[in-house]
Amino acid sequence: MPLLAVEATDSGTVRLLIAPCRDFDVYQVSVIRDDDEGELEMWAVSSNLSPGSPGEVELFSTPSGWHVYESTLRDLSRPGKYVANLDGAVKGSSLEGRVVFTVEKLQALNAGEVVTGISGDKIMDRSEFMKADAKRCDA
Repeated sequence: MPLLAVEATDSGTVRLLIAPCRDFDVYQVSVIRDDDEGELEMWAVSSNLSPGSPGEVELFSTPSGWHVYESTLRDLSRPGKYVANLDGAVKGSSLEGRVVFTVEKLQALNAGEVVTGISGDKIMDRSEFMKADAKRCDA
């Protein structure tokens, strides 16, 4: 079961959803434009290694108590693939999540759906993704 999902909001923003995991400490979330041409573009926020996990992070907005690590990616206006990453730990053991997505895929979602999965091509019901599942939280 995946740890990270991406959704489009009603207001037109994009949000990363973090699966509920007991004792999950999220340290950083990032989005990188997956492009072999040009410079690396990335948006990343960090929690300063504070314990705990937000349930969601709106892209290009900094969660309370976090700071911007890098902000060369400022929007999702260019076509192509984007990669969302999540770095954290459960009881000291590393736990990571990754989703590959396109803006077109997000725009095609129905209400209540999210993009998730290793390749980013799995569409899942948001409520299913947000259910607690101890197995996916094993580091």
